[in-house]
Amino acid sequence: MPRVSFRHSVAGARLLTGAAAYLLTLFASAAPAGGTLGAVVGPDGVSFRVWAPNATAVHLRGMFNNWDLSTPMAAETGGTFFVLVPNARAGQAYKYFVTNTSPTPPNATTAWRRDPESRLIDPYIPQDSNSVIHDPAAYQWATPDSFSRPPLNRLVIYEMHIGSFNAPTGTPGTFSQAIGRLDHIAALGVTAVQIMPVHENVGANRWGYDPLLLHAIEVEYGGPDGFKAFVDACHARGLAVILDVVYNHASLTQNDMWNFDLWSQDTGGGIWFFNDAANRDTPWGPRFDYRREEVRTFILDGLRRFLREYRVDGFRFDATGIMRVGSAGAVPGAAALLRDCTSMVTEEFPGRYMIAEDFQTDYLATTPADSGGLSFDTEWSDFAYDAVRLLSSTAAAPDMTEMTATLGGRFSGDPFKRVIFVESHDTAATEDPPWQTFPYRGAYLPARMNRVDAATKVDTCKRAMLGSVLTLTAPGVPMLFMGQEVYATGTFAFPNPPALNWTGLLTANAGIHTLHKDLISLRLNRGGATGGLLGGDVNVYHRNSGAGVMAYLRTAAGGPGDETIVLLNFSASTFGFGYQLGVPRAGVWHVRFNSDLTTYNAQFTTAPGSETSITTVNTPRDGMPQYLTIPALAARSALVLSQDPVADGWAVR
Repeated sequence: MPRVSFRHSVAGARLLTGAAAYLLTLFASAAPAGGTLGAVVGPDGVSFRVWAPNATAVHLRGMFNNWDLSTPMAAETGGTFFVLVPNARAGQAYKYFVTNTSPTPPNATTAWRRDPESRLIDPYIPQDSNSVIHDPAAYQWATPDSFSRPPLNRLVIYEMHIGSFNAPTGTPGTFSQAIGRLDHIAALGVTAVQIMPVHENVGANRWGYDPLLLHAIEVEYGGPDGFKAFVDACHARGLAVILDVVYNHASLTQNDMWNFDLWSQDTGGGIWFFNDAANRDTPWGPRFDYRREEVRTFILDGLRRFLREYRVDGFRFDATGIMRVGSAGAVPGAAALLRDCTSMVTEEFPGRYMIAEDFQTDYLATTPADSGGLSFDTEWSDFAYDAVRLLSSTAAAPDMTEMTATLGGRFSGDPFKRVIFVESHDTAATEDPPWQTFPYRGAYLPARMNRVDAATKVDTCKRAMLGSVLTLTAPGVPMLFMGQEVYATGTFAFPNPPALNWTGLLTANAGIHTLHKDLISLRLNRGGATGGLLGGDVNVYHRNSGAGVMAYLRTAAGGPGDETIVLLNFSASTFGFGYQLGVPRAGVWHVRFNSDLTTYNAQFTTAPGSETSITTVNTPRDGMPQYLTIPALAARSALVLSQDPVADGWAVR
């Protein structure tokens, strides 16, 4: 039996009037058989449609009829049931009461069910909550629907978890609280935020990967209007919003979609899920049945809803590899559905981002569809694992072989088809033996390299900054994880992470924030002299294996102001009497960035003002026609060098 009371202040919804708004909501999705599924607010009331092909009858029960059985729904072709309720309005709670006179044991003959198409539920514990009628046109946008999204080579992502990102009064945090710290992110210089799942979950502050209702926005975060306000605020600050979505599985518990109409086969999950043993299970919960047209439409229309109603700028698809590969091999219908998702977004919403977390060795995620792939724009890479092996090495001269190959990595021939990072929600998470352990997982990077005194050990801080330099200067789409920019050293605990301590982190590590800000500025060529970092070419042309020093050249158009050199010293040794390095062009080269500056950390060793302008020597070195001598190269440090652009036509892009 559902709860019958509801906190209207949380719903924050108003009755929609006007035929235009009604048509807008109808346009937001299209059901496979009878029309729009879910609760649709219109000029004549609210229409309800639900897919329950094995049900004998379905009744709509809610606040508008005192939760009684006075509102039967009419059966339609295709297994849907429909009713129009003239006196229903936005903000009212409801549920479907499903009857099946021949249920699959051990199901009963009747069951209360939340609407799979819910946009909102009421604010009770998930297993005791109701669906809530929500008017998607009620929110008044402050920004125009014309946000300009950067191309992939200018995309710098900041991954965040709403529940713990900014929660000064305790988790879960809210969209409103997250908005309160967006200026910090905007000042950092990133161009997009990627938020972990915000659909209704088993627990409000959990990571979000135990979905209950895939298209209902977590009420404890602020619900649909709170999410729209967050997107609105991001767009006002020039930040794109990428939403993490989970279509590879549903929650094992508290899941009303399981045996929705009281039918199943072989102890499976009924109409929404695979029922056969070969395909039904993932490591985390039941897998959706991608062969069913109704499931495919549910997923595709859910994406459309996020893009139209919430104006998100793209998606990160969680665990597409698990979607399409199961214990028995290829999962039926999964690859076709994923191709449909990418093609639909490309055709109907050009410019939006489609990011996969795939990690399958066939690399089909970013392979074009006409070559048998899935056509995602970019995908998460294993850059972090190669980087952390290098950064956590205790050798006097760490082995740079793997990192050399990783720097030149490409998917489908394109470096921007890979997302690169050394921190993410997965790497900063609680250990998950036997494979996901230190140094690859278990805490933020500093604590993965040093389990004793990472917060205060200067050598650990320097190595972590080298990780950020690699992320923001290598070819690819760089991503930071919340707190990385202020040297967080704790654990992003699974399943309920603690709130970031912004006061403490900003007080102690304001200089580290500046370091990341400076790196991002260089990465996006905001100073006009590091255009090569926007290009796809990389040449690891200097590798001093005996000293643990590496240099690579980044280019886009070529020439002064474009060609950018990144020099990294992974060793604990300082080269205080000069370090010679080949360069591609004669003239003066400027040190644009030095990770060892004391302005970044008072315990670093290079004083501000030591940034150097160096004139080349006309002698070949490292396969380059010229060389220069860097006066000093500090231990565990990185330099970024380039020439000033000239007014002779060299373009800086």
